[in-house]
Amino acid sequence: LQKYLICSDVLTTFEHHKLGEMPIRKENTLEHKLSLIPEGELVFLSDFPEYDSSSVCRVLAEKCSSGEYVKVSKGIYCKARMTKFGPIMPSVEKVLDAIARRDKAKILPSGNAALNSLGMSEQVPMRLTYLTSGSARVIDLGGLSIKLKRSVPKTFEFKGQFYALLTQALKTIGKDNLTPDQESLIARLLVENPESDTCEHDIRLMPVWMQKTINRLRKQI
Repeated sequence: LQKYLICSDVLTTFEHHKLGEMPIRKENTLEHKLSLIPEGELVFLSDFPEYDSSSVCRVLAEKCSSGEYVKVSKGIYCKARMTKFGPIMPSVEKVLDAIARRDKAKILPSGNAALNSLGMSEQVPMRLTYLTSGSARVIDLGGLSIKLKRSVPKTFEFKGQFYALLTQALKTIGKDNLTPDQESLIARLLVENPESDTCEHDIRLMPVWMQKTINRLRKQI
């Protein structure tokens, strides 16, 4: 009987091989690969080109249902680190950096995000807007909504980071709403972020009223 069982196994393996249906090794399955990803790491659908996209969507949907993964945005998932209070989401910076690298795109804080980046506001809004040279999308990080808004190429022509941020912050404040305290803060920021190699180029990219304000403050410091 044992001899026949062995022969049966060999025949089954031969038939699989003949039909191109060799059993898939566990380490080659998508489920296994997803299980090896560290907690807190982001996963894109495009990370698994060797699998059919519909199959990847299905498996990730199952992982989300079980609580192992969390959907962050369309096509973006996070390996959740669960606590008794729920999943711990990755930082905004980590998510945006991953998207920028994956899409080869530029991303720039706008609105309150720009003000917060420069320390010009202490508010913690539940909705943040960023400008991007890539695809527009909305990201959900556990109640914090991040909107990526596609912007014109000129937005990303700044050679340095400071004046690009300052431009967005001043747009948020508005031409006629700049207070003396805010001007004092900007003057301090100009000292802390000289960007001497790129400042002249970048200031010329700013709206005229901003150029006048910045040049006036630069003369005072």
